[in-house]
Amino acid sequence: RSAVSNAEGMNGVMQFVPDSDKITTYDGRVQHFKDLGWLEEGFNEEPDLAMQRGTLSKILAHALDIDGGVMMRLTNKAGRYAQRELIYMQIMPASTPQQAIGGLEYIGVIQKAQDYKLLREMDDAAKEAAKNGAPASEPAKSEEGKRGEEPEAPPAKEQPGLPTPG
Repeated sequence: RSAVSNAEGMNGVMQFVPDSDKITTYDGRVQHFKDLGWLEEGFNEEPDLAMQRGTLSKILAHALDIDGGVMMRLTNKAGRYAQRELIYMQIMPASTPQQAIGGLEYIGVIQKAQDYKLLREMDDAAKEAAKNGAPASEPAKSEEGKRGEEPEAPPAKEQPGLPTPG
């Protein structure tokens, strides 16, 4: 299929919603998003209808707790402004809010959203650790040496007719 349906799109976004394991139907997801304020009360699109990028952007902006600019804050993360923010953050490809989102683009958006969420969680954990006086965790050291050091180069092999280095 060339476009992601509303049912498929909302199902994929549920991974960013806490305690959403029990919501298994499209109508349940729509109602849950309405209850959270992530969808307008008047939203009544069919589950098999192609998902608009603005709808996905609005839900993702809420799920990822992205504040955005002034207009996004004033409009409760309206699809147009949520999408503009996600494009700016390089989570969503450039397009219009009314445009349907294709399968490969959707996978890319979800992948970038997961990366954003993970990096934000790591940043929050580092800030919390610094606030509590704990040292920031160091990246794992490799077998070749400490972080930042170049591994030792293997010895040069002698080749006939070429001078050996050193």
